[in-house]
Amino acid sequence: MIDIELHWHVKPKKVVAFCANPFSDTEAYIINDKYFLKADSKIEEQLDLSDVPVIKQIGETIEHEGKFYSFFPFIKGSTTEILNQTDVAGVLAKISISNLKKNKETLDFPDIKPYLNYFNYKFSHGDFHPANILWQDNKLKAVIDWELSGYREELYDLAFLIGCIGIKDPVELTKIQDLIKTYCDNAHPTKLSFVLLPELVLATRLKWLEKWKTTKDEEMIQMENEFIKLIQDDKEKLRNLWLNFAGTDFKYSRNKWVMQDTQMVEEINKAKERINQPYINEEQYATDLRLIQIDHGMNDDIISVLKTLNKLLNLKTDNSHVLVEKVIAMGNACLDFSKFQMLDAIDFITVKAKEIITSHEFPDIQIGYAFVLRNASIALSETGNYDKASIYIKDLITLYSNNPRKEIKGELSRALSNAITTLLNLNKPEPAKDYFSQLEELWLTDKQDKKINGAYQIAKVNLNKAGLQEEK
Repeated sequence: MIDIELHWHVKPKKVVAFCANPFSDTEAYIINDKYFLKADSKIEEQLDLSDVPVIKQIGETIEHEGKFYSFFPFIKGSTTEILNQTDVAGVLAKISISNLKKNKETLDFPDIKPYLNYFNYKFSHGDFHPANILWQDNKLKAVIDWELSGYREELYDLAFLIGCIGIKDPVELTKIQDLIKTYCDNAHPTKLSFVLLPELVLATRLKWLEKWKTTKDEEMIQMENEFIKLIQDDKEKLRNLWLNFAGTDFKYSRNKWVMQDTQMVEEINKAKERINQPYINEEQYATDLRLIQIDHGMNDDIISVLKTLNKLLNLKTDNSHVLVEKVIAMGNACLDFSKFQMLDAIDFITVKAKEIITSHEFPDIQIGYAFVLRNASIALSETGNYDKASIYIKDLITLYSNNPRKEIKGELSRALSNAITTLLNLNKPEPAKDYFSQLEELWLTDKQDKKINGAYQIAKVNLNKAGLQEEK
């Protein structure tokens, strides 16, 4: 064994081997009933998690004969299968909303694969089950074993824990209202991740099944297979039950999008009639997909928005009309993403749109890209992420300087006006005034354009209210 006294200045009078996880090759020892020595094949990173009970390491990790030894205070806690759901949910939420980022890992499961690009990715413990939660006097004392922590799909830890609760007794899956409600109240997950919670649970159980197969535990293999089938068969019931437990509509944006264009409503209804019929014209099919995606967005059905968007994006063609429809649909999606605070989805869609316009340079598609950038900047401003929103506005300014078309000018004007409103709400008058100067330049050259004039007048009123612009 490594020299404990040399490295951590503790004389080991009593050393007791400790094995909490029979599936791990980690060595562990209790030293003098006061300290905990842990040896693993990789370094356990010390994490700075605000308000999360993590046992702080003593000194540095020492490498010895191919293993990394870490020294901790020994916590005399116990594990239990009967969890205080409120306490556990509170800690899970704090882990999820922490600012820590590590290597990104993604689940490989067919039912969620089409949605992975649109997930928010959050920091996660990675192995959050009852045996890694220590309790003292019925209070959560510490969360241990962070070796698998990483950057994963939002709700990964919650799904992992729910699976561990259910494998002991599937009936418990119907009794986790406090766990879900408290988590949602504190972490505010996106609608996308929560609606797919049963699929996330299934994905984590497949990882457990792989472990049982590695250890050739036939009893656990059979139990796991039965549990997976049970969730698969009842996932719609569980989805509806858990949504009821959450008690929220998951909207971040309080804006109520209402379709006021009666012609657009008529076009959407016609598209819904056509969509299940055989298509000869790929241009009409692409247009109908875009219209139906708008309808799903109006009804807050984010899963159907993404299903329809993916169908459109997966059309393999260089047809200019179809490409424009793709890019416009991406712009529409940004507003749906902002509604549910799907920030990673906004990043993904803008990158995807830029790939399309870079490889297909024609004027109309650049107008579509301007629409994407404008909506992305509005979406991020609404979520309070102005720094990112400003990046998209800069991209839009560059796009207009290279292609000063009236349509792009209109999109830039609306983006600047919205940014001014956001900056004033954030009490940032100087950048707001700078944006107004740029907006005023656009307005002076095209006062008759309804979009540009409307954007300018709104910004002017807001500056007046803030005392930064005198009425003329």
